[in-house]
Amino acid sequence: MLYIYYDNPTFEDLVSEISAICQDNHVAHQLTSTVELLNALDLYLIFGMNNFHSKIRPCNYIIVQLESSVLDNRHCFTQQYIDYLQHARMILDYSLVNCLYLRQEFHLSSIEYVPITYLSHRNFNGPNSCGHTCNNNYEYDI
Repeated sequence: MLYIYYDNPTFEDLVSEISAICQDNHVAHQLTSTVELLNALDLYLIFGMNNFHSKIRPCNYIIVQLESSVLDNRHCFTQQYIDYLQHARMILDYSLVNCLYLRQEFHLSSIEYVPITYLSHRNFNGPNSCGHTCNNNYEYDI
């Protein structure tokens, strides 16, 4: 089973878009903010891993890495977060600069550049696929 993990409302729009894409392509998935104890056959797509609070680390996970690696923001890359990154099956990052930094600084070879694009499934006038109400006041801080 594919689990899309997030526990911060910051990621609701991206998670909603990923969920809609999964539904369109008949990919069984579940949105979650917990990790099952017996998860060896599951795959977790994790948003917000730098603030991961679960006591259980999934056996198989992909990190959607959204932290910036610019000089004044590198404090986000704690040793705990780097450990999570090093054990991920794959890392998806929105920034070529981040990819280069993480490859060079931490020797992460499983990182892929995946730019954030237009959210084609976004419903600006009602509930999204997570059940939360959307409005037109929408911005990225990237």
